[in-house]
Amino acid sequence: MLAAAAGRNVDAHTLLKECLRADETNVTLRSSYTHFLISIGSYKEALAFTTQTMKYERNDPFTFCALGWLHFTLGREAKSSSELAERPKQYLRSAEAYERALTLDPKSAMAAQGLAIALAEDTLSQAGSVSAADEPKVRMKLAGHALGIFSRINDCLLDGSGNVNMGHCHFTRGDEEKAIQAVCPACCNRHDELTYSTKLR
Repeated sequence: MLAAAAGRNVDAHTLLKECLRADETNVTLRSSYTHFLISIGSYKEALAFTTQTMKYERNDPFTFCALGWLHFTLGREAKSSSELAERPKQYLRSAEAYERALTLDPKSAMAAQGLAIALAEDTLSQAGSVSAADEPKVRMKLAGHALGIFSRINDCLLDGSGNVNMGHCHFTRGDEEKAIQAVCPACCNRHDELTYSTKLR
């Protein structure tokens, strides 16, 4: 991981592959490799690898959180017609993975946040199930539910993402002042270096 941190991704990839050849069932090592694949943007490869991890360990909440994040990200970033057709399934698989993670670890803030994001973005509704006239009301209601979850887990999320997500929910509900108040601590905290992806959630 030192090689990856230094930007030597080819070296890091080679070293991680060598380690996996020596001990492919090591869940910690497999988690490190999944993290590496995500960090270089190889989401489909990371999903396939993380799915294989389930053959060795089916009770690791972190593996399910990784699956949840990967399915959600692949659904959100779908571009081709075949990917767009798969988007609802990706979102559903994401929610199922986060739900499984919470079953294994009821205190998993990461899994709770994943489900709250799905709720706030209304990714699990069937297309056309809500009329255009009712959509703003439904989104406000869902944002309110998600806000309740984010406020309960915010202290456990050290990267500032909880504050950013709370800000999005307040904004969806039309309360711009509360949105700014929620996001400011995340942006101004000297101890937490927010990534652009966290700021854009």
